[in-house]
Amino acid sequence: MFGQHRDKLDPAHPTADPDHYDAQPDPGFDTEVSVCIDRYYRLPAHLVLNGWTCVYDVTDDGFPSLGHDEKTANLIHAVGMNGHGMTIHAGVACCITRLVTTGESAVEISDLMGRPESLNFAHLSPGRFALGRALDLFGTGVEGQ
Repeated sequence: MFGQHRDKLDPAHPTADPDHYDAQPDPGFDTEVSVCIDRYYRLPAHLVLNGWTCVYDVTDDGFPSLGHDEKTANLIHAVGMNGHGMTIHAGVACCITRLVTTGESAVEISDLMGRPESLNFAHLSPGRFALGRALDLFGTGVEGQ
């Protein structure tokens, strides 16, 4: 399987509305994949089918949003994982469990690290955008790109 990714943060590819977007891959994508397969793989009986696209949930800074909603009581966000939710879901579940059960935004990870260590996820709060505290995704020093 080959995939194509358009980053929301790229100005040339604006945000997609999940209710109204073209679910087709870019024109010619299947041809590009065929060229790569022919060049790099030994698959004499391969067949390239043009597939589908989907919209990933992505925050404005590209980092997940974990924490209490600023306006709605008893609403906790665990969204914006840009398609990585399947790989980080266990860690997100630990963070949200800690938040719900104790109200704290730090998770003990000493058993994973082999030394005393905790992970503070407060900087992933959904309220960071309203406060102008978007995270610096690309290390450019400019927040909220």
